[in-house]
Amino acid sequence: MLTEFLKSIRGEKALWETIITGVDVCNFRLQGNTKDPFIPISLQPLHFEVFFCFAGHVVLKQQWNRVVVVRKQEILLLSGISSLYSVACTADLAGVLVSVDAAMAKEKFIFPMPHMGDLKIEYS
Repeated sequence: MLTEFLKSIRGEKALWETIITGVDVCNFRLQGNTKDPFIPISLQPLHFEVFFCFAGHVVLKQQWNRVVVVRKQEILLLSGISSLYSVACTADLAGVLVSVDAAMAKEKFIFPMPHMGDLKIEYS
């Protein structure tokens, strides 16, 4: 959701780095140039995002008129969007987004364990 939004913005300060296959990090500052404060609600299966807010805020409207506001020095962990009606941000939004595509990254999550062989994380 935030991944697609940040990748679609042109002329903004957004520095993307791939940590491993399927795990990308974006350090960004919108700097007041965002034309549309509404963020498209979309999230691929086996995809999650962690957003660390440095400035501005994100407003998520959910079912039953519940509103969640993520402000400076707060963290948003997003793993599903089924309850979201709308998402908007302020023009001064800044922070770090960690975007994980677990389907792509699963082959990289192999941890050698002494005396136990390789531990593999499986997704069903």
